[in-house]
Amino acid sequence: MSVQEKVARIILILLTITVPAGVWWYQQVVVPGNYPPGARVVNLTGIAGSGKWTTVPVAGWNYWWKKFSRCDTLIFQAGTPVVLRVTSADVLHSFALPGVKQFQRPMDIPAGRWKTFLWMPEEPQRQPFLCWQVCSPDHENMRGVIEIIGKEKLLEQGG
Repeated sequence: MSVQEKVARIILILLTITVPAGVWWYQQVVVPGNYPPGARVVNLTGIAGSGKWTTVPVAGWNYWWKKFSRCDTLIFQAGTPVVLRVTSADVLHSFALPGVKQFQRPMDIPAGRWKTFLWMPEEPQRQPFLCWQVCSPDHENMRGVIEIIGKEKLLEQGG
């Protein structure tokens, strides 16, 4: 084996390790640092094939074989900033939160792109969220509820 082949293999191994580590670091350290202190950050991914929103990370390597859990309810505390990072794993989705004034208009969520919504819920409430864009035969299942709870209810739950 020549020196050039050895160098090429070492570079390939280093890239194989450092690129995924860099992506992980960016997602875990840099992205959350861009939001208000104490904000609750939730990543929500739309999957047309099974007609669901999920908070489980979806990637190319697990999209085809993993059974992702459905996100039916997201619970947040009133007075705490909420950051919803919404993406699509497969096709164009459209995210809507009709009961919240700043999100009444559906926002297109192209596959592989992130849209970020910053929201400061002030009082307890329940609001539906859904996919507005017909994306698959299971489109009608792409809905859930955001529940904003007050401090009293949080204490009752032991939080």
